Amino acid sequence: MDTSPKSVTVQVAFELVQAGHRYLDVRTPEEFNAGHVEDAINVPYMFKAGEGMVKNTNFIEEVLSNFTKDDKIIVGCQSGRRSLMAAKDLIAVVRASFLSCILSYLSSFG
Repeated sequence: MDTSPKSVTVQVAFELVQAGHRYLDVRTPEEFNAGHVEDAINVPYMFKAGEGMVKNTNFIEEVLSNFTKDDKIIVGCQSGRRSLMAAKDLIAVVRASFLSCILSYLSSFG
């Protein structure tokens, strides 16, 4: 079974949300508050720090507290870079956690 993240178009992501997938927005709180997918859960993968970004050290724990093993998740951000990193991290942890049924998709929301 292939466990690598799958990239999908914004249209496909929209259709998956309509079909019951949950949307995990990994952008910063500022980006999220500027506009987001309806009912999206915001768990930032990175935070702004000075001129750059730093990884959210509590990312996995925060995701696990917002999703269940039965949730099918779309991971999205602005350009796809953070969502890809977040999805890879989640998949690495999923193998040893209760989220064994996660499906990770990538899309951008702009």
